[in-house]
Amino acid sequence: MIVMRDVRTDVLVGPTRRSRYRNEQSPDKAGRTARSARCPFSTCQRRPPVAGAGEVLVRVAASGVNPLDLKIREGIAEHERQKLPAILGIDLPGTVVATGPGVTRSRPGDEVFGMTGGVGGHQGSLAQHAAVDADLLALKPANFSMREASVVPLVFITAREGLVDRMAVRAGQAVLVLGGAGGVGQMAIQIARARGAEVFASGSTSSTLAATTQAGWIAG
Repeated sequence: MIVMRDVRTDVLVGPTRRSRYRNEQSPDKAGRTARSARCPFSTCQRRPPVAGAGEVLVRVAASGVNPLDLKIREGIAEHERQKLPAILGIDLPGTVVATGPGVTRSRPGDEVFGMTGGVGGHQGSLAQHAAVDADLLALKPANFSMREASVVPLVFITAREGLVDRMAVRAGQAVLVLGGAGGVGQMAIQIARARGAEVFASGSTSSTLAATTQAGWIAG
């Protein structure tokens, strides 16, 4: 458990160097786990950030973990321009503590979530507090726990960009989602159905297919 100490805040920083395995392609989870073990996080204390113009200060409640987070940690996602060591973590839910100048849509006490940092030199969510761009946040649905909200932003944005921004999926079309029980797959199924498309999903096992049918989705 992380607790506040005086005017400083605990953060997880990692790693202090790039993995020497950064150019290898690990075909299995065991390989990725072994590689990540060589890129350890460390805990340190820093002064809490201050919300600047257009920013809000969020007390972080949880942090999602995506494949992209692991790649950044291993030093094999150079396109994300995150110089290590750094405070990682792309997705966060939390509570607004303070707002910076020019912020009108958020106020202290709001429960929010979003894809807010961990790339491009911006502080990530593996910390007690984060000052983030107010435009990257949305109010957390009341029926979502903080932990549930932490796994939504990146996978939803990924699915929406493909289906809506690029494909303009609409009623009358049929959509096949490969890996329908995964994070992006679950979002893709719901987005396509909401836009009126007929949806089919595949999965690697019968149990993953059962998860989609139990949720009321079409699986095939």
